[in-house]
Amino acid sequence: MTSPPLMPPETEATRLTERLEFTEHLEFTVRGKPVGKHMSVSIRNGHAFMYPSKGVGLYLKLVVEAARQERDLSRESCQTPGPWPTFLPVFVTVEAFLPMAKSWPQSKQAACRGRLCTGKPDGDNILKSVIDGIVGPKVAARTYEGILLHDDDQVAGLSIVKRWCDAGEERVEITVRAVREP
Repeated sequence: MTSPPLMPPETEATRLTERLEFTEHLEFTVRGKPVGKHMSVSIRNGHAFMYPSKGVGLYLKLVVEAARQERDLSRESCQTPGPWPTFLPVFVTVEAFLPMAKSWPQSKQAACRGRLCTGKPDGDNILKSVIDGIVGPKVAARTYEGILLHDDDQVAGLSIVKRWCDAGEERVEITVRAVREP
C-alpha cells in the first residue's frame, strides 16, 4: 500500500533545498519497530546518572548494520570506493512506520493505516537513533567509525514522518543525501 503524499507548506527551507545540488544519496530500510533514543535519569546518593532507554543499543546495531550494508552495496555497484563516508553536509529524511494496537477495531485500523501517527516514540528521538547509527560507534574519544558520515555535525537538514502500519510491517525508511552548495 502506498502512503498518501505529504504536501508541506512552502517555506524558506523548502525553497533552499530546491537550490541545492545533491551529489550522492543512499536509501535503505531498517526492519523492525522504530526505537527512539532518549536518556533516562536515575538519582542515587544525590548524584544524577543518565543512561539510554531500554532497547536503544540493539536498535542502533540494526541501523548501523543496514547503513553499512547499503554503503558496501553502493561501493560494489560503482566499482570505486564511493563517496561514503562523506565530509559534505547531508540532508536526512526518515519515514517511520509504527504498528497500530492489535486491540483497535478493524474499522479504526483500516482508517489509520498509512496515515500520520502521533504516538510514541517521539520523532526527534527516532532521528537521534538514526543519526547515531549512520555515524557509527565511537572508536576513540571524539572519533567515530564513519559509516555514512564522519560526525553528526554534518547533518544540515532533517525531516521525519511517522505513519501507522500493520503489526509485522514496522520499519524505518532512511534517505541520506550529500549536498554541495551552488
